[in-house]
Amino acid sequence: MNVININKGLDIPINGAPSNTIEDMSNSITIILHPSKISGIKPKLTCKIDDEVKIGTELFHDKSDPTISFVSNCSGKIKNIVLGERRALDEIKIENDNLNTQFKEYKSYKSSEINSINKDTLVNILKESGNWTYIRQRPFSKIADSKKMPKAVFVSCFNSAPHALNTNLLFDNNKKNALQTGINALCKISGLNYINLSIRSNQDLNFFNSLYNVNLNIVNGPHPAGNVGIQIHKINPINVGESIWYIDFQDLLAIGDFLNSGKIINTKIISISGEQLVNPTHCKILKGTVIKNIIKDDLDLIKSRIVSGNILTGSISNIERGIEYYDSQICVVPNNGGRHFLGWLMPGFDKYTNSNTYLSKIIKNKTWSLNTLINGSYRTIIPFGYWEDVLPLDVIPQYLVKSILAEDIEEMENLGIYECHEEDFALCTFVCQSKFPVQEVIKKGLMLMEKEV
Repeated sequence: MNVININKGLDIPINGAPSNTIEDMSNSITIILHPSKISGIKPKLTCKIDDEVKIGTELFHDKSDPTISFVSNCSGKIKNIVLGERRALDEIKIENDNLNTQFKEYKSYKSSEINSINKDTLVNILKESGNWTYIRQRPFSKIADSKKMPKAVFVSCFNSAPHALNTNLLFDNNKKNALQTGINALCKISGLNYINLSIRSNQDLNFFNSLYNVNLNIVNGPHPAGNVGIQIHKINPINVGESIWYIDFQDLLAIGDFLNSGKIINTKIISISGEQLVNPTHCKILKGTVIKNIIKDDLDLIKSRIVSGNILTGSISNIERGIEYYDSQICVVPNNGGRHFLGWLMPGFDKYTNSNTYLSKIIKNKTWSLNTLINGSYRTIIPFGYWEDVLPLDVIPQYLVKSILAEDIEEMENLGIYECHEEDFALCTFVCQSKFPVQEVIKKGLMLMEKEV
């Protein structure tokens, strides 16, 4: 067991944290999938309006690998299909009949039986059932290539982002067998003897010590300690030509449950948070549930911004859209806010600061009301060292950003672009005094490198 202490980072103390209770909202009338928002695929539609579907019916697949299916998470009827710019597949809307009819009953397996399954058979089962789509790879954070074996597999068992899903709510001795089954399945399809699990020191150590085929790592520190990219960097860095697979902890449980029961798991636990909500909490939903069926509060939609995902890396959404494919969090943030004339001259006891801009820096153990206002315009990048203070990667972020803007491929490689993902640089954007969109630039750099590769 390894213990990794991360000193750089920042836990943003924002109002509206969710309670540690779970509300059942899994009887949603409508679910919506947004294929064009799934990174790294070219979706090809395999259904049409008014088709009857069941849980597990293929809705679309990846053109580059037609064996990777994306399936329906409810039984019912296709109500609408929306194409966006350049005929991109933007939306598939399904009306749920709440009958929970499965398209196909798969064979069930015990955790001890996984090793006896032929590897190709197991891969095909996961692809056909839609479960392969949850396994992704670094670099580039695409769906894993089953033809290229990884050097390692990582699972982060906690999320350190603001108001993230409390994964402790998922730990249950009844889930232990499903977790072990999922671990064994990952070992089988990757050809590895173990996978890397990362936990917090305050999580149930006895629960994880009882698992086998795992390399257990205790990771302590502020956000982004829970990001799988940070854990990969600290434990088993990626070199040129290598790949590492990773999967969300809840999706690993879903794969284990699926293999144990033979039934596709179509629900997930998410957190909903924000100071404008009456009861920020956790809830159990159908995957792809429309946000208006989750957030029941009477929100002022002009003064509120809805984010699918966390406030640092999520995408702007609205109540008519579904929660996005890999997200386990919905945030509601006050939209903008009043500008204060010469506000930087004020003492600022009522304003949050990570630097020493305001006297509020001396106030500890307080949560703050933060909104979408960036308090200024874009300006010249000045190296004050704020990026480095919140980035626990052994890279020089300013040089990396400049090499991306210059499209210098060789320099990007030398500066460690393959170990990077935009979510790991989210705090750099948050603390940047120049209001520079660091995440967007890192994403651009990764897209450029992928084309070169």
